[in-house]
Amino acid sequence: MQETPTHDIRIVEGEDFQTSLQLLTNGAPDNLAGATFLGQIRAGFADTDPVLATFTFTTPVQASGEVFISLAAVDAAGLSALIDPYSPRRPTGYYDIFVTPPGGLREYLVGGRVLYQPTISRSA
Repeated sequence: MQETPTHDIRIVEGEDFQTSLQLLTNGAPDNLAGATFLGQIRAGFADTDPVLATFTFTTPVQASGEVFISLAAVDAAGLSALIDPYSPRRPTGYYDIFVTPPGGLREYLVGGRVLYQPTISRSA
């Protein structure tokens, strides 16, 4: 059985978040033309836990196998629901990302904890 890839990410309140993944098969970049991606953040794993944020995906050079994953600061506002008033320094949620190639089967890529860092400064 293949091990499930995990990678924790940190999202800072008020900042835009961006990272990337490169998808390879036998060391060669996958062509991502027509592929669709889904990635969400929730407070927990239950079906009743609402989606707090949804990532945006771009593949500027589809033949490179690289996908950019982003979350604008305004779209991350829902992550404030992760803040526990009794433990405000460690707000944690969870995310995962799936890819579906054209005509293919949906595949889990990566997931892990979302470490949400609240900030003090606010825009006027």
